[in-house]
Amino acid sequence: MPELEIIKADKTQYRNWVTSEQLDFSGSIFYHPDFLEVAADILNLQFKPLICLSSGKLTGIVNLLIGNRFNVKTALIPRLFQYYGPVAIAGNTDVFEYVTKTIENEIDTAVFSIRPEESLKPDLCGWHLKNRLTYYLRPDTFENMKSDCFPDVKNKINKAVKVGIKVENISQFPYEIYQASFKRQRATPPLGKELLSVWVERLTNLNLAATFIAVFEGKPVSFRTQLVWGGYAYDWLAGAYPDYNHLGVNQLLILKIGEQFYRKSVKNWDLLGGDIKSIAGFKRSFGSIPKTHVQLEKNFSMKGRIYRLLMRLKAGLRRF
Repeated sequence: MPELEIIKADKTQYRNWVTSEQLDFSGSIFYHPDFLEVAADILNLQFKPLICLSSGKLTGIVNLLIGNRFNVKTALIPRLFQYYGPVAIAGNTDVFEYVTKTIENEIDTAVFSIRPEESLKPDLCGWHLKNRLTYYLRPDTFENMKSDCFPDVKNKINKAVKVGIKVENISQFPYEIYQASFKRQRATPPLGKELLSVWVERLTNLNLAATFIAVFEGKPVSFRTQLVWGGYAYDWLAGAYPDYNHLGVNQLLILKIGEQFYRKSVKNWDLLGGDIKSIAGFKRSFGSIPKTHVQLEKNFSMKGRIYRLLMRLKAGLRRF
């Protein structure tokens, strides 16, 4: 197999390669140049993409976003990213080894979240592997999707229809509903109102995001923001006022969105967040297919190791 060439690309080079190849794969929204440039701006990260070539042909890409805290350079899964790290085009698993050699002197610590479709070698250059979970749902007609749902979901959908829940598409992000879901769990949203609202607005203007709300008696009570690119969609952000959950607003919203995706010929809907206990059961209840994917972690320096240790300690303290 020919040697791989790793190019530390700038924004223009990355955009040209991705656009010319018309890459459309599961997880591709998180590698879309517009999505990455907006994310880098919102999250205050450096966009340092990598291009992998073999005999002049594209064999891999890396959506590398670099942070720098306390003089520690990090390549950690950015907030609200499901997939982050190398993608091996045409299944060339050597991409991961070459990427490791390229970044080992550039950063101190890295955590990647790899797509379910990637094949990894058992011993991957000293990376620590951890299994994660997501759920795939194939968009279909409303009735066909409903037939695959768990019985309690069907009952809630029937109730939502009976009480007159309406589903609408909106342009403004309903942060108050989003925040309400976190308050119920005594948690803090990953981003504040201004940053997240601007992020969603910019993606919506780029036709990469769409927000749907469930309305009861004229009041928005639940929402879901979807990422959409090519033949793939992603259940990115969601929230609901708890007092209305018993009406089936969330269940009806999923099926109505799925029906719209079916009409738009979306071939796969990644529901995301399958390893979050508080929402995994909900994602599974629509007859979705569980998909395991891998999280990779590696420290490249002592200060990277110390930084990750401090992060774990901080996360542990938050639980008390």
